[in-house]
Amino acid sequence: MKVAIPVEKPSFDSPVSEHFGRARYIAIFLVTGKKLSGAELIELPENHAQGELPALLKEKGVDVLLANRVGRKALAHFQSLGIRVIAGVNGKAVDTVKEFIEKM
Repeated sequence: MKVAIPVEKPSFDSPVSEHFGRARYIAIFLVTGKKLSGAELIELPENHAQGELPALLKEKGVDVLLANRVGRKALAHFQSLGIRVIAGVNGKAVDTVKEFIEKM
């Protein structure tokens, strides 16, 4: 499973971004069983068309998005692509994904 988290800085220890649509980076974690087995950090374009970022994450094979806030339109795009969205998360990205794994 791949889990994406929008982050404020280009680091897996970065805090989760306040709002998905304004994030400059996305941390993508590969989860195998109940363990982290890989990670990738991507820089997002400053200007993007509506639905572009959900499509990019789908191309990357993302299954779940953990975010603080996600707008209604972005949420609808994620849902149409079959990507599960869990909003209301905060803290460091790596800690957030570890908490998610523990609850699986």
